[in-house]
Amino acid sequence: MRRYLFALLLAILGCGSAFAQVLAPTDHHVAVSRTMTRGSLTSDLAVFFPTVGGSDVGAPLRWGRNYWTCWSTSDPEKGACPSTDVESGNYGESKIALRFTEAHSGMSQVLEVNAYTLPFYPNGTPCNSGAIMMLINDSVFVTCPNSGPHYGAPSTGKRITAYMLSRELARLPTGGVWTANLHLRLNEWGVGPIANFTAALTVTVTDNQSMQVFLPEFRSATPRVDLNLRSVPSAGGARASGERTVDACLYDGFNAHSKRYTVRMSDPSSTGAEEVGRFFVRHPAPQGAAGQNRIEYEVHSTTRPFGSTQYQSGQDRVFANIPDAEVRQVFLPNIPVPVVCTPWPLTLRTPEFANADKQAGYYSGVLRVEFSASTTAP
Repeated sequence: MRRYLFALLLAILGCGSAFAQVLAPTDHHVAVSRTMTRGSLTSDLAVFFPTVGGSDVGAPLRWGRNYWTCWSTSDPEKGACPSTDVESGNYGESKIALRFTEAHSGMSQVLEVNAYTLPFYPNGTPCNSGAIMMLINDSVFVTCPNSGPHYGAPSTGKRITAYMLSRELARLPTGGVWTANLHLRLNEWGVGPIANFTAALTVTVTDNQSMQVFLPEFRSATPRVDLNLRSVPSAGGARASGERTVDACLYDGFNAHSKRYTVRMSDPSSTGAEEVGRFFVRHPAPQGAAGQNRIEYEVHSTTRPFGSTQYQSGQDRVFANIPDAEVRQVFLPNIPVPVVCTPWPLTLRTPEFANADKQAGYYSGVLRVEFSASTTAP
């Protein structure tokens, strides 16, 4: 048994050594993702790790001059860079312009991808460590620069590396899910395209500092809102009621990609036992009997697909499946591009009451609107 196992290991090792003599060029596809918080430090993003685009030890010139090009020199949709080769052999690094698009808002941002090639030498040749970086479309044939017995040994292929600097990722202007697709052609010198190298990139950006309750009608986050009370004559004396809708939109700093929102409406002045969970506007005079100096109102929101919701003061309401909700594109202060928020119109409804039951004068109160967002399901 031990002799048989030893023979089997030799056979495996022998096959591996023979296979390494030829690495045929093939299509190469990768999916790359990164999650980051806008404004925080992040590392560079690897797109293509050093990847060989073909190697033939027995015929170095066959793929030793291979090079990569873009599909377009000007359109960044799949990456813009030279579409033909050069023969320089000089140190260099290619810059590829690539368009990223945010999934909900449709906004786009062109970022830069860095890429370079290194010559590839067979295993056992100490030339890989001394190789210089070259442009990805450089088709020059390279030999070993190291002194010693391997000096002048031919490279048998090229290796490509592509990455994005952290400062480029920081240029994404808003939170959201940003995607891009990089397409490169691997070319054989004198032949043309022989394989495709593609990368599907997804950068998920959260921007908690930009979360806000946006009130399009007002220039302030603490506006004054009239409850729109109207009196109607009746046999027992005038009665009043009212309804006012305030346009509001919840921006989660993530272009409405959050999984759920937690929304809380509260009246900070409702502190007594009989006022818990209720909303009031109050007269500045001391409290009268039986609520004479306060008027109660209700708070409702109506948002697709959640329907109508009535709130209790100080109590959280959780809404799941936010990506299925209606969205609206808006411009927000301090954000240079349009973003997507979730419409959340608030209806302030005052039930009917007898005018005679209330103190005459001006009533006021505070309604505090708070919300938090989560990227995970409940």
